[in-house]
Amino acid sequence: MTNKTFDLELEEKKIGRKYRKKIFKKIAHLTLLEKKHILRIADEEFINGLIALDDPRKNHYMSHYDRFYLSTRLHYIDDAVDQLKKAEKDKKILKGKANIKLVWVNKYKKKD
Repeated sequence: MTNKTFDLELEEKKIGRKYRKKIFKKIAHLTLLEKKHILRIADEEFINGLIALDDPRKNHYMSHYDRFYLSTRLHYIDDAVDQLKKAEKDKKILKGKANIKLVWVNKYKKKD
């Protein structure tokens, strides 16, 4: 009979790796400037969310391998990407509206 030991640290790293892959996949299509902007927004929202908590987390050690950090950051990145897409869509709609030209159409033509 063999004794299997559960390595919690290894399992947490695997889970963290999955979250990081999802994060990079979400922002892969963006330019470098947009990536920086999205990640900055996500980090600011994360910090504001931590400040708003009544009970701070019991474990004060937090790193990029932390499951809570990565899952919350992924959620905020989703929100930031949605906001960016909405802003681009609104800009495209306004640009389309600006290009509309009004043309006079005479519906009532005189019959000769």
